[in-house]
Amino acid sequence: MNKIIIRPARPEEYPQIGELTVAAYLAIENANNAVIDDYMDDLRDVKARAKDAEVLVAVDEEDAVLGAVTLVLDTSSPMAEWDEPGVAGFRMLAVAPEVQGKGVGKLLAEHCVARARDAGAHAVLIHSRHTMTAARGIYANMGFRRYPELDFAVEDIQLDGFRLDL
Repeated sequence: MNKIIIRPARPEEYPQIGELTVAAYLAIENANNAVIDDYMDDLRDVKARAKDAEVLVAVDEEDAVLGAVTLVLDTSSPMAEWDEPGVAGFRMLAVAPEVQGKGVGKLLAEHCVARARDAGAHAVLIHSRHTMTAARGIYANMGFRRYPELDFAVEDIQLDGFRLDL
């Protein structure tokens, strides 16, 4: 894969980012159950996320969107899934199914960690389903550790917490 650039998402890209995120989530094993189906509207609503957090995209040299992530730098954001001061997090990291496994997700995650560090955060928190094995491998290689105190469930979907101290 050629050069990948991480940059803020543009409003005209929001519909494409929403559909890319839905496609990535549906590509996860066992992802199309009723709870995930209910979550699809949230995944598609990039405009709402961009009001309360930073939506970042990975693009190639032709500016084609390859992936996206929602970066939350402030616990006052409705997108924050934690309340510890000085902690950042990222959510809804998604890579277009046709480019998964080519390093796009890793670049997005690394960019989020760097932005959190630059913003003065002392840790980054994330959540992941057990079926998100590729993402969990990336996070483990970056130094994220399981943090069961952050675990929660939405109906029958278990989300495991992970923390990276900076």
